[in-house]
Amino acid sequence: MKFALFFLAEYAHMITGSALLVCLFLGGWEPIPFVSVFHEGSWLSNLIGYNSWLAALIKFHVVWGKVALMLVLYMVVRWTLPRFRFDQLMQMAWRWLVPVGMVMVLVAGLMAALNLRIDPADGLFSGHNYLTLLAHLVANGVVLAAILWILSRSRTPVTGREGNLPPVDVRPAAG
Repeated sequence: MKFALFFLAEYAHMITGSALLVCLFLGGWEPIPFVSVFHEGSWLSNLIGYNSWLAALIKFHVVWGKVALMLVLYMVVRWTLPRFRFDQLMQMAWRWLVPVGMVMVLVAGLMAALNLRIDPADGLFSGHNYLTLLAHLVANGVVLAAILWILSRSRTPVTGREGNLPPVDVRPAAG
């Protein structure tokens, strides 16, 4: 029973994480992320009603459809990529992810200091916001290019094996 509860908890974690990802980053109940289809006065809300049960049913199915797609993506990634040991993950985090995160915080601070902010009142793809998005894309591209250049200059081959392990003394079996 404990074994089954472990896997139940793992799948509950996957569903919760996927639902949170959908709500935070994939637009929630909007069929197209960050393009409002269900606002008052839109063609869809005029067709089926803004607060009708049909609109709620459509929104419910859109959210759970996105959650199901995220679960499929989650499983495909788990099934295809090799698993890392915790020491490998920690080494990657401290060598690469934490410094890259610090650089990205500095880039975001620089963009904010240059007053390159997105104004939600203007709409996402208005003139000023479009140039701001383009500036952010260029800044992220420069950081990505620098990271790839640094990684390409690395002289140590990536094999997934430990090079500094002590030798193992194997004695033949008695018999």
